[in-house]
Amino acid sequence: MNRKDSRCVLRKMAPVARARFHIGFVLYTLLFAFIVVSPAHALSSDPCRFPGAGPTSWDPAGTMNRSFDPAWVSAIRQSPAVFAQMVGAPGASNTQCVNALSTFLKANNSSLWGSLTPDGLKLIVATAFSYESASYGSSRAAGSASNLLNNSYVSQSGDYVLSCSQYVSLAIRLYYWIYQASGMTPPPGIKIHTVGWRSDPTTPNPVGNHAQFFVTGVGPNMLLDPTANVIASTTLKNHLNGTLVSSNQIVNGISLRPIASSIPSFPATVVGSLTSTNGGHYQGGKFLMYSLLTAFASDPTENQWVVDAGSPTFVDTVVPGPSSDYFYKTGAGLLWQVDGTGITLADSGVAAIAAGPGPSSMFQLTNAGALWQRAPSGWVLASNSGVVQIASSQGGAAVYELTSDGRLYVETTATGWTELRTGVKAIATGMSGQGLYVVYSSGLLSIISSSGETVVSYSGIVGVTSLRQGEFVVYWTSGGLYLHSTIGGAFGPINSQLSKLLVGVGKQTIDILQTDGRVCTGNPVGAPAGSPLQYFLNSGIDLGTTFSQCVSPPQTINGPAYSSIQLIDGGVNLQATPAGGNAVIGQATSF
Repeated sequence: MNRKDSRCVLRKMAPVARARFHIGFVLYTLLFAFIVVSPAHALSSDPCRFPGAGPTSWDPAGTMNRSFDPAWVSAIRQSPAVFAQMVGAPGASNTQCVNALSTFLKANNSSLWGSLTPDGLKLIVATAFSYESASYGSSRAAGSASNLLNNSYVSQSGDYVLSCSQYVSLAIRLYYWIYQASGMTPPPGIKIHTVGWRSDPTTPNPVGNHAQFFVTGVGPNMLLDPTANVIASTTLKNHLNGTLVSSNQIVNGISLRPIASSIPSFPATVVGSLTSTNGGHYQGGKFLMYSLLTAFASDPTENQWVVDAGSPTFVDTVVPGPSSDYFYKTGAGLLWQVDGTGITLADSGVAAIAAGPGPSSMFQLTNAGALWQRAPSGWVLASNSGVVQIASSQGGAAVYELTSDGRLYVETTATGWTELRTGVKAIATGMSGQGLYVVYSSGLLSIISSSGETVVSYSGIVGVTSLRQGEFVVYWTSGGLYLHSTIGGAFGPINSQLSKLLVGVGKQTIDILQTDGRVCTGNPVGAPAGSPLQYFLNSGIDLGTTFSQCVSPPQTINGPAYSSIQLIDGGVNLQATPAGGNAVIGQATSF
């Protein structure tokens, strides 16, 4: 029957029948629309509840130790874009979650109440949601928010599990979904900076190996710690120099979910590191291991996130600047300035930085061999070419310069540049500038300190470098590799089949090609005690007296041995090529 015939039949119907037809058609249309448009499970209109609030529609008895409606949590696991629906679209400020958080901050007399922008409040909600989404533990989940929310489930415990860096990553990605769901990007004035702290048995920091993130451009600057369920009004600069915060600048326990039983006292530890001198502080960036300036990229799969020119920025040097600020250099050659306003890119193409001499001076060596000195008035050219290395002594009391003709110069607060040694091939400094390690062209290795010069080896040494901001010094011969802890004493040889040595990004790792064609990678850890000597960790496995789990080329690439290695991607990844085969690429830290 065509449309014309159907209209004819309808006209021939009795009035009552015609009315029934219209009513039935309208009801059918509404039912169809409801099925298509409405979600499978209706979500509550009050998804967020923070400490001190009463019952909710999803918890009328008020007995659940949760700040987020489990139905909303489930929906966000299925699609992270739903997080934007929960907290509100970009610019929205009058949403249930934002209002509930504001009420909580006001009730707790927080200095953040009434001063944060909607984005700042939503970042706190994202931090609390990340904390509440999983217990603390070891997890292999990585990448997108969806992976972090779903691939972290551990069947043995019946719970989701995340580590500190994963908590941070999830919180930031959820915040980005507020904008990504609308096809937008966050305002350029909002900067999110992820920071990793390291800690070793001999040089512990206040919170151990840990990750946090800092935010600027949302009103008060904030530190957010989704692992500990703690928020603080502070800056990275203040955190580095140990400036304490008051109790009303701390928001502790914003999520109602109890802290994981494996770290019951950790929130108190984090709070103590911020509020009490007994909690310790970060000693001018001594423990700063990596720093990621996170920027937004419009990619629905979240596979492309812009982080410091595309590479994880492992920090190899931190020095105080001339205006009570800090500068740090990354393995990718980027120089960042940390001051009261946040973190800004100061320069690129930087080979090294060094402190001193004096409290208001620092030096920058470019990849082109030019040496610049930073003074209160700005950067001044000290040498336009020919400089190959710089280093500073403890506290920046002296700065050393090695030129391409093997001359070693020193400048102190009392004297200008003075020639110290000749015939020098390479230099390195220990932790906090304690001791200058010098390799001479003759192959002799010595340590220059305030007490004089001590010979370590009389011949055969061809190179030296420091690792992990001077905590370890590695020196080598034409075929052997040696490791020295600048804190725990000499270690001795760690590899006797050295063919080629590479130092990974941020001087955190070393990678070698052995004479037998295998590739080895390693990360130095704290000074070992007892025998056998324990030098490296690889994937959490104690490797004892061996350098690392050295690997041969996979049989699938038709090469019996690797013939060459090189660092790529700014030193993040290691590329190994077998003779007559295809290159294999892996992380430099765990090839």
